[in-house]
Amino acid sequence: MGKRKERKLLAERQNQARADLAEIERGLRGAWAAFDDAEDASLAEAAILEIGALRQRYGRSLRALKALYQ
Repeated sequence: MGKRKERKLLAERQNQARADLAEIERGLRGAWAAFDDAEDASLAEAAILEIGALRQRYGRSLRALKALYQ
């Protein structure tokens, strides 16, 4: 594969990784809003679990994005 193609592929991967992070951030905002609006303990607990899962996904996605720049 030529260098130009490699750079293009890397740029596409970086863009996709940034898009993934943005999607997770939107999910986190939604989960926090659900937590703030929860009127029931079980709904609050579900929101807390979702926030935790999204934070884990965010961390993995961020590490993957950083690896693309090294």
